[in-house]
Amino acid sequence: KQPTVSCWQPMTSVTKGPPLASPSAGGPPLYETITEALKHVAATAPATRGITYIESAGQAPTFESYAELLGSAKQALGALQKLGFAQGDPLVLQVTERQTHFHVLWGAILGGITPVTIAIPPQYEANNAVFLKLQGVIAQLDARHVIASSYNVAPLERLLPATVHVHDVAVLDLTVPEADIIEPTIITGDLVFYQLTSGSTGVPKCIPERHCAIISHIRHSAVHCGYSPTDVTMNWLPFDHVVPMLTCHLKDVYLACSQVQVPTQKVIADPLIWMSTIEKYRVTHSWAPNFGFKLVARAIEKSGQPLKHDVSCLKYLMNAGEQVTAEVCDAFLSATRLPRTVMQPAFGMAEVCTCMTYNNDYGPASNTRVSKESLALNRLSMVDSADVAKQETLNFMDLGPPSPGVAIRICAEDGVTVLDERQVGRFQIKGPSVMEGYYNHPKANAESFVGDGWFDSGDLGFVHEGKLFLTGRAKEMIIIRGANFYCYEIEDIVMQVPGTLAARVAATSVYNEALGTEELLVFFVPDTAVVAEAEVARLHASGLLDRRLEALVHSVNMHVRKVFQLTPKLIIPVTDANFHRTTSGKIQRGAFKKDFMDDIHALAAAALDGSLPSHRGGSGADSAATIEYHVQQTPSAYVYSCWTKIDANQVEVARVGPHITFKFPREADHQRCGLGQLRQLKVAKRAQAGLENMSVDRKAGSVIITIPTTEAAAQAA
Repeated sequence: KQPTVSCWQPMTSVTKGPPLASPSAGGPPLYETITEALKHVAATAPATRGITYIESAGQAPTFESYAELLGSAKQALGALQKLGFAQGDPLVLQVTERQTHFHVLWGAILGGITPVTIAIPPQYEANNAVFLKLQGVIAQLDARHVIASSYNVAPLERLLPATVHVHDVAVLDLTVPEADIIEPTIITGDLVFYQLTSGSTGVPKCIPERHCAIISHIRHSAVHCGYSPTDVTMNWLPFDHVVPMLTCHLKDVYLACSQVQVPTQKVIADPLIWMSTIEKYRVTHSWAPNFGFKLVARAIEKSGQPLKHDVSCLKYLMNAGEQVTAEVCDAFLSATRLPRTVMQPAFGMAEVCTCMTYNNDYGPASNTRVSKESLALNRLSMVDSADVAKQETLNFMDLGPPSPGVAIRICAEDGVTVLDERQVGRFQIKGPSVMEGYYNHPKANAESFVGDGWFDSGDLGFVHEGKLFLTGRAKEMIIIRGANFYCYEIEDIVMQVPGTLAARVAATSVYNEALGTEELLVFFVPDTAVVAEAEVARLHASGLLDRRLEALVHSVNMHVRKVFQLTPKLIIPVTDANFHRTTSGKIQRGAFKKDFMDDIHALAAAALDGSLPSHRGGSGADSAATIEYHVQQTPSAYVYSCWTKIDANQVEVARVGPHITFKFPREADHQRCGLGQLRQLKVAKRAQAGLENMSVDRKAGSVIITIPTTEAAAQAA
């Protein structure tokens, strides 16, 4: 008996959202600019509407009304103008404190100054990926000023050119008389801020986010998601991501919604804080990438008890920013006992002012099953759930229809031939929320804009019954915990390590069900001048790991971690004969992933998994390089800040299961050991530093500090 499939007649993939109604016809408010919206909301919204900032443990939450936000923004504008800023100038932000960040951000927007928020690394270093991004943006925008938190000023001044002025946000002059503050005329096509593409390159593309496009996004999302001024939203993701800034904060200001801001690390350390904050403030809307929902499901499972928080106030929890999986969505809903319709898979990107498709009816049918055989024919057949066992299928997530005023389509590889529904091709978007183009990047603009206002997203997908489904990425990219990493960037960094070969590195990923996100896999061919090819072959044939090969693998691991703050799942050396590439030299990353999934590298992976650098310094202590490697595996930036002070002759470091141990003599000079301050940390301070699971033991004349690895912390969460 043949499996039954739903009946279907070919129709074009072009799908348009309904028209967006004007305010007079019941649509959302329409302001000319975001600044006009802030001023109107500040003057008319109740004093109870505004932003609640929840900071670290021990600090009381701070509330700021929108009228107070406007007042603080004007003070910040006065300070910026006193520093010499003028309309049109770029401003780079490195401000950690969320409330202060908003004050400076809005001060810049009021003055027509264009801010750009860049992630703040745990430690500023010349070859750190985040710093390279900062450096690249400053050069690209010809920026002359950086506003930074006090403790970021000195390292920035040390690393940035003398032509770039770093200003301490804590000492800005906020006393400029209002009469001396100049608010220029702002028009709807002016810039609000620059958003960086989410790759990790040192020279990212800059997206000019304009008033008109942002307002279009807010209005179409308000209709699609049913937002109202009585809503309460919560964000815990960092501001360098476009969703917290645009989809959450600017939208909330525009619509006069109340908002709650929580530090990212607070929720990462204890995912149930997300749920308890929703209960306390009666939050109606929040969001996270897929991994955030996995963290909550795992935390509830670990507790062994049902969720004790009342989160029935929720209307939607948007799942966006990385691949949405039914397994994680369903595990979260089961753990929290929330109705299915609270889960809201969505798709968006900074180039179109974030989300423009939303699935407001999540359920079993959202996890659509497609015949694998039909995928090869590119004329997809949908398989009923009752027939799943009768043939091979692939699952794809329903990301919903386009929002009002937005159109989507699927095109062939040429970018202009429109395909039918149920045909996989290049996913393209059209509408008023689409950017005008990348800043000063004609090549990228020529590739992305295919004519008649259509923007090519770089993703592959199909349309079914007017809804979007994504199948993969045309551009080779890995998304890990919501952060995007281009494969070629990781490969270029690995090739910097002595002992690797040019054009013989492949980066790919594998999905980790336990963590709810992808994990990095790196394959490379060692230089035979460093490691004999026979040793690589022996690793795969018998699982025996040569010490020189082990040291090279760890050198690669350390370099990837240092540059990207990213821990690979595995780094696997292969022989040149087993390095997958086409005859033209193109790397076949999918073949490496398939080999890994098929356990082709099982023996090598078993030997490499958990292996540690074995070289030793004097007196049996670890070398400084080995100590650095171990320190980088701990989840706390506080520990990492100590490693340069470590005396390799006094400290022994080892990995024991999922933990890192630091052992030094009890009579040793603890300051020279570099970990004395860890030993003396009080319990409250440990929690602030992310070290609540650290233990200190005294055995046989030694002090042993044990800290879980990043992986162990994630698993525990």
